Amino acid sequence: MKAKHIYLGSVAGWLVFCTCHFILRTEAILTGPRNDDAYAYSWSFQSASFLISPFPLWCLVLVLILALESWHFSRQRQKETAELAAGGNAE
Repeated sequence: MKAKHIYLGSVAGWLVFCTCHFILRTEAILTGPRNDDAYAYSWSFQSASFLISPFPLWCLVLVLILALESWHFSRQRQKETAELAAGGNAE
């Protein structure tokens, strides 16, 4: 597979997991016991609170995943270049 497809797959997977985390977290809070903070029991408030606390961590995870993939592909590319320079792919 090409690196581009793997990057796209990683971002798509990240988006799916991030969305599932948001939905499950929000549903758990909205179906839990209520207190006097009525504004906290709305999707808009939970969306804002998700963007403030867990979303930056999710973004950091995405950056780390993409950095590791980029590092892996650059090492692979350097290895292939070194083999070609050494004549390792002679047919």
